[in-house]
Amino acid sequence: MSLSPPDVCGARSVRQLCRRSGGTLVAVPRPRDFDWTAAVLREISRDDGGVAVVALPHCHWCDGSMVDLEAVGAACRRRGIPLVCDITQSAGVVPFSVEKVRPAVVACSVHKWLHGIYGCSLLYAAPGFLDFTGTDAAHIATLEHFERQLAGISLDRQLSP
Repeated sequence: MSLSPPDVCGARSVRQLCRRSGGTLVAVPRPRDFDWTAAVLREISRDDGGVAVVALPHCHWCDGSMVDLEAVGAACRRRGIPLVCDITQSAGVVPFSVEKVRPAVVACSVHKWLHGIYGCSLLYAAPGFLDFTGTDAAHIATLEHFERQLAGISLDRQLSP
């Protein structure tokens, strides 16, 4: 579940994931009153167990209207649905608390209000959300290998403090 209109970049990869897993991307229609929180909470309450993940921005990328991620996070936890937050549009400008929202994942590109460089991002995953014994471990090992190569460090040596 996401907001409408789905952003072009993120929606494409989500649609591919849905096709591979047999799922469907549900885009919550734009509410006339711009109250995205109420619209998302209505959709979550209508769920018959088919929502696998709720992926939302902190504020809508087209008009800046806010989503109360604390309220959405509480509704998702009651139903056992992981919440994925994209805070790219608000990080550095609007307060965000992982402790209050309790999302499964938070992602953020740093090129907007954090004044970072293009191509860099931040990612938070809640403890226990990722499986570090299967596919996730392979991705992390690949990233570590890549980072060590960039730093010119042999994979045979340990990083020293």
